[in-house]
Amino acid sequence: MPTEIESVIDLADDIIKRGDKLGADWVEVRIQDTTFELIQYLNNRLKESTLNRNLGIGIRVMVDGKIGFASTSGFIRNNVYKALEEAIKIARSSKTPIKLAEAKAVTERLKLSGFKHHPRDTPYEDRLEMVKELNKLIYDEFAEHEKKGTAKVETVNIRFGSYYGYMYIKTSDGVDILNEEMLSGAVASAVCRGRDKRGDAYAYLGTSLGLDSLLDWENIRKIGVDVVKYSVEKAYAEKAPSGYYPVITAPDVSGVFAHESFGHMSEGDYGVSGASPLSNREGEEIGSENASIYDSGTPPNNMGFIYRVDSEGIPTKTVALMEKGVFKGFMHNRESAGEAGVESTGNGRAQDYSKPVIVRMRNTYFGPGDWELDEMIRDISEGVIVYDERGGQAELSGTFSFTTSRGYYIKNGEIKHPVRDIVLSGNIFEMLKNVVGATKDIEIPAIPFGGCGKNGQGVYVGLGGPYLYISRLNIGGG
Repeated sequence: MPTEIESVIDLADDIIKRGDKLGADWVEVRIQDTTFELIQYLNNRLKESTLNRNLGIGIRVMVDGKIGFASTSGFIRNNVYKALEEAIKIARSSKTPIKLAEAKAVTERLKLSGFKHHPRDTPYEDRLEMVKELNKLIYDEFAEHEKKGTAKVETVNIRFGSYYGYMYIKTSDGVDILNEEMLSGAVASAVCRGRDKRGDAYAYLGTSLGLDSLLDWENIRKIGVDVVKYSVEKAYAEKAPSGYYPVITAPDVSGVFAHESFGHMSEGDYGVSGASPLSNREGEEIGSENASIYDSGTPPNNMGFIYRVDSEGIPTKTVALMEKGVFKGFMHNRESAGEAGVESTGNGRAQDYSKPVIVRMRNTYFGPGDWELDEMIRDISEGVIVYDERGGQAELSGTFSFTTSRGYYIKNGEIKHPVRDIVLSGNIFEMLKNVVGATKDIEIPAIPFGGCGKNGQGVYVGLGGPYLYISRLNIGGG
């Protein structure tokens, strides 16, 4: 564990003791020491190579049932004491009492393991060489297409990033946790021109366990080959059919439905306020028996973003949001759980030490089924299979409009040709009732770029699941 963190752990004890003397009934201290590294190649040139370290302390207090929060960068004691005093001042001036669910007293030092190459200890030259080799491979692949006259490259963008470090959480009610966090990834995107249309695509690899998979050339080579293949393919893809058709969603697209359309309405702050259409509907059947959705800090097989305790020091247990079509309940932090009269599910997250804790997802995904992908395709007389989500809009009411970059037209149980820029729209409750099945295997990707935004905060998340077979979904394309 970094000596920088060890040297300030005693500061947390000091803050809690001072808070007690200043009249705080409860004190929580979050000490952060994390680093984010980015290497970017754009159009065959190194565009950016940066390393940013984030150190600071967030302090939350309760005085007479009211909450105050303040923070300071760095670990200068005078600044920390001022932040504590400010948090107490804010609590005393607040007019809204808050009830926090209880947290179990626990002392833990959680370290990630199971890998050889930590981003902190891997030579910079190795990471840079990986990006250079990937860049060269992509341009070489496009050169072959240019020789054949099938496509000409216009843009290639490669990003490698690593987030790593520790969060220390200590409270006056017995939480004492030092937790290691990590997420690394490589993303390649490309734009090319075919005979009369442009094509674009992206491919990526992410992991919370070191750089082992990212320093494996075969894994990186696949990213490069795929981004060229799919961008050229899209340059010749046809318009997607419009109307209601059966649709198979790839794991990343399934994950968008789980996260954007269903996950947000399952967050406890929306539930207790009555803002969610799921409020007071626990135990109600809202989807088909083939649809289950979970949120977890530790997904199966070390997939996604491994997040073992939340920003309040609560273990991140797996939460069944929906099982076999039945809504099971909400995700909670200590505040929403206190209001609901239940335990926190470990979904209290803050972007960093300077932000307050709010209810957030971790890794949200559809559960597996018992289908094989080829069985799904053979079962469809006319429809599409879609890949590569490109975002869109989702309302808390459940209405959505998502775009997927790549897809394939299915006719009489066979994939016929690629289609492009498919728009999926509808309402999540209708979509969930139309889930015919899910494949046995699931994927939950996560990368250290972007993430989930809420209340001005962005956090890393994983989202995914199996291939889903949806019997009827409104699709369009261009």
